[in-house]
Amino acid sequence: MFFIPFPIVLIEVLIFSSFVYFYDFWTVLGYYLLPSPLGIVLFSMMGKSIVMSLQGAFNQGQIPGDKILHRGAILVGSVLLIIPMFLSRVLALLLILPIFRHISIFIFKTFIFKRLASSRFSFVRFNGGSGGSRGERDAEVVDITPIEITHNKIETEAPKKKDEV
Repeated sequence: MFFIPFPIVLIEVLIFSSFVYFYDFWTVLGYYLLPSPLGIVLFSMMGKSIVMSLQGAFNQGQIPGDKILHRGAILVGSVLLIIPMFLSRVLALLLILPIFRHISIFIFKTFIFKRLASSRFSFVRFNGGSGGSRGERDAEVVDITPIEITHNKIETEAPKKKDEV
């Protein structure tokens, strides 16, 4: 279930009521709901674009890079545009507008790299011993015998009735 923390709800109510104080209620409500269709259109366009670029990169044997991060940021920004909240719209602008998107992705990448460097998770494990050699394990050989497949019909006997015994 989707859960919005109480302080965010309180901030949203304060922002909405502050705008209603200065402007008409229906005007403010219209401005709150106006970007949602734009977010839906942007979401459908970026979703197709991301899938096509991922397929193109994988077909060429490459790992998708920063281009996918930028398109993903726009996709997340379009989802945030659909939600009619002021704070989500501010975050959406930070992810959609190019200048702020580059800064947001840079911050995201540094945060993720710091988290990966400090975590115990690693794709390659190194032994703590001298030389820093890669830890290796012995492999067990599994004996596999193939199943013989024939195209003969297997006939089964019909169950005997009690009367025939």
